[in-house]
Amino acid sequence: MVTDTVWEMKSKKDDLLWEIKQLETEFQMLMETQVNVAGKVRFWESKKSDAVTSFQEEHKGKEISDEDKKRHKSILRTIESELAGSNTHLLKIEKKLPIVTKNLNEKRKELNLLEPALSKALEEEKIFENVSSISHKLRKDAHISAVKHGLAAERWGGYHYLLGISATGISAAVGAGIIANNPSLVLVAGVMSLILVIVSAVSTFLNPEEKSSSHYEAGNNFRVLANKAEVLIDIDLVLRQKSCEELAESLKQLTNERDELVKKSPRVPNRFHKLALKDWAEVTYQEAEEIIQESASGYKEAKETVQEPSTELEAPADVT
Repeated sequence: MVTDTVWEMKSKKDDLLWEIKQLETEFQMLMETQVNVAGKVRFWESKKSDAVTSFQEEHKGKEISDEDKKRHKSILRTIESELAGSNTHLLKIEKKLPIVTKNLNEKRKELNLLEPALSKALEEEKIFENVSSISHKLRKDAHISAVKHGLAAERWGGYHYLLGISATGISAAVGAGIIANNPSLVLVAGVMSLILVIVSAVSTFLNPEEKSSSHYEAGNNFRVLANKAEVLIDIDLVLRQKSCEELAESLKQLTNERDELVKKSPRVPNRFHKLALKDWAEVTYQEAEEIIQESASGYKEAKETVQEPSTELEAPADVT
């Protein structure tokens, strides 16, 4: 995503390059024209000098008739007219060349000042886009981890209650069998005592309460991390009031926090990961639907605010 500032700078650079190209073309044409016109000036000066010399040599020691004088003056007027036109043209070129040169140098200087700023802005824009991309991925991973740890916590919590209720029920049954003082019930109570031992051993070995608690804590931590990433995406990256360095530092802190959580979090079965991916797909689908609805609502409001042109024709004025 290219910001308005970067777009304006790129547009300005393109304009400057076009203006510089036009000025360079104009400068080159002026230089070539100057050479050609200077050649014409030299040509007509030589022509004038040759005409004077030739006339003097031709009439040396002779009487010059009025007709020859008129013809000579006519030739000189033609040459001087061409020479004056060439000198005027050359003077215009000599006046315009410094102006074009000045404008060209100013545009080049402006371009030289713009290019470092544009390079820096493009570099910051690249950092911004990388921060945005990694933040979205971090939010997704944190959400998936929160969901799958939540599912694991529910599953181990269910095991904990199942084993606890089973142990309580079996203990009550064993006590009742012993109190009844019935040989048959005593035998059943003995079998159930063995089952109670097995259930207690399984509960002690698996420790579902602790695993449920650890998964629940991990899920909450990942949910907090997902919320932080969402704040970075929806607020900091949208407002852009922080510099790229500050945004990158915020992302780095979230990444380090994510890595620490991954290290200390318990392992989750793959089936829960698949369920969490499905949940994330539903979340993104709902977000896309909300965006579409907001866009449709905004379009509808904008359409309603546009005043429709009147279709009624005004009555013609009375002609008197």
